[in-house]
Amino acid sequence: MSSEKTALKLENIHKSFGNIEIIRGVNLDLRQGERHALIGPNGAGKSTLFHLITGRIKPTKGKIIFKGQEIQNLEPAKICGIGLSRSFQITNIFKGLSVLDNLRCAVFGRLGYRYTMRKTVGQLKDVEELCEKLLSQLGLEKQRHVEADLLSYAEQRALELGLAIASGAETLLLDEPMAGMSHSETKNALELIRRVSEGKTLLMVEHDMGVIFDIADRISVLVYGKIIATGTPEEIRANEQVKEAYLGTSVDELVQGM
Repeated sequence: MSSEKTALKLENIHKSFGNIEIIRGVNLDLRQGERHALIGPNGAGKSTLFHLITGRIKPTKGKIIFKGQEIQNLEPAKICGIGLSRSFQITNIFKGLSVLDNLRCAVFGRLGYRYTMRKTVGQLKDVEELCEKLLSQLGLEKQRHVEADLLSYAEQRALELGLAIASGAETLLLDEPMAGMSHSETKNALELIRRVSEGKTLLMVEHDMGVIFDIADRISVLVYGKIIATGTPEEIRANEQVKEAYLGTSVDELVQGM
């Protein structure tokens, strides 16, 4: 980790839908430059917490502080504009556009461009240079002119990751980036995430425990809307509460079974 400075802080976050409380007093410090994983059983509230952080829904109570600024009442576009971006469980790309045009759309806002009739996209040298760099990072150079819906599933997930980093965000939230991938695809995706998150702050939800224990600096465990433990992979392996949360299955068994 590059620094112990806090990049993202959640203070006593609650979220209720009617009489049902989904998030129940979450406190979380995400350190600048760390790769932090959020794990927990299905229905624990992990995706809801991501929605809260990125402004898709508002908390019932509590504060979300990013780069020293409270963001819990900001809209998603504003939050992205100050440096926090995310990917989704379900692939979220422009399927009718080429890979290159998907990246161009994401890069326009980062570089401050708006729609104009005076120039074609290809004339915007800074846009093209950044898109070329992204294509290389993602390993999608050969697919640049392929429509996004014709890509393989793993390639679509890689493109979605590209859209998240194209904004220039310093903090990335990835929601189950390996979902639905084969073992070999997962291995390649892990290396891609490791590469593109270098020097950035990463918060990731993922059910593949092998991936989590491979990439995470620290892990937080969310159960029934509350974080029951935060620590290094070694500390989480040894935590009795975590073992109980997984119905008596040890963390080592979970990792080996993936």
